[in-house]
Amino acid sequence: MQHYLTGQGVMDLERAVLVGGRPVDLLLSDAGENTAVLIDPARRRPRHRPCP
Repeated sequence: MQHYLTGQGVMDLERAVLVGGRPVDLLLSDAGENTAVLIDPARRRPRHRPCP
């Protein structure tokens, strides 16, 4: 996954971090924008949302 994201221009990837006091599985940063990814093991597809 990290290799794919690097190929897409995402240079900063953090795992298991807190965002606004809430745990997220991945935090992606690119061009000053952050996206938090929450992985739900029951769903097979990750959901994501922009970070404030």
